[in-house]
Amino acid sequence: MARFEGEFEGEHFSIPRTICGHTLTDDEMDQLERGETIHFDATSQKGHSFVAIGALGEHEYRGEREIGFVFRDVPYHWGSHVFTDDEVKRLEAGETVHLADCRCDATLGKENGRPHLVVQRDPSEYCEGTFEGHHVRFKRVFRGKKLSDEQCQELLAGKTTVVKGIKKRDGSTYDAEVGLGDVEFDDRETGEHVKYFGVKFVGLYPKRDPSNYCEGTFKGRQVHFKRVFRGKKLSDEQCQELLAGGTTVVKGLKARNGSTYNAEVGLGDVEFDDRETGEHVKYFGVKLVDFVR
Repeated sequence: MARFEGEFEGEHFSIPRTICGHTLTDDEMDQLERGETIHFDATSQKGHSFVAIGALGEHEYRGEREIGFVFRDVPYHWGSHVFTDDEVKRLEAGETVHLADCRCDATLGKENGRPHLVVQRDPSEYCEGTFEGHHVRFKRVFRGKKLSDEQCQELLAGKTTVVKGIKKRDGSTYDAEVGLGDVEFDDRETGEHVKYFGVKFVGLYPKRDPSNYCEGTFKGRQVHFKRVFRGKKLSDEQCQELLAGGTTVVKGLKARNGSTYNAEVGLGDVEFDDRETGEHVKYFGVKLVDFVR
């Protein structure tokens, strides 16, 4: 196995060049010899990916003191927050650090004798209770707006609620209908697929004309869906065909070039990435099956 050797603080050291599946680059070895801290993508013995961070330092190995690569007790990041050098020093000194972007406080604690990060969230920003027979806990903030106790209880009861005055990037505002469920999206910064239970977007509010909606039993469960597909309203007969598990044909749909086309549609989960927010949207409704003549 290739090794990295050199002098550090007047002492000779020799460490493996590959650490947790990562082979140190020449630049990283130079940084370590200068006493700097480095970070890199690593893999644990159990196969879990993580960001390793550390520097050369004195540690004990098999009862003997030596110079080696010492992992930092403070992780590289927590959620979207990357720890600064000053925050690391304060945490290692036993201080509590407030992470404004995560709205929580962090300290260093110990678990099984090893240091680990302890994060204390603001309890006023969370709600807990029973949802569909399970005990749940979720963040009561949606796109910067805090939900009231009454709204949280509506969500726990399986209903939806309206969050008003949400700000868009252009400064304008809108209202949204939200519910509880699994929220999924791809993190723009890390590219990581994120999934958690919480407050999710259902649709824009106001909802509209109730005559544009249909409800009934579909495959043994009660459903409610918009009966308008790409500007064309479905008839009562077409809605019943869909609820029966079949498909129906919507005629005279307008294409962007002004021509018209016909489409076969059915009921099911509709998924797309919102162009404005980048959020992955998923809901139950009328979906395209195929184009027909």
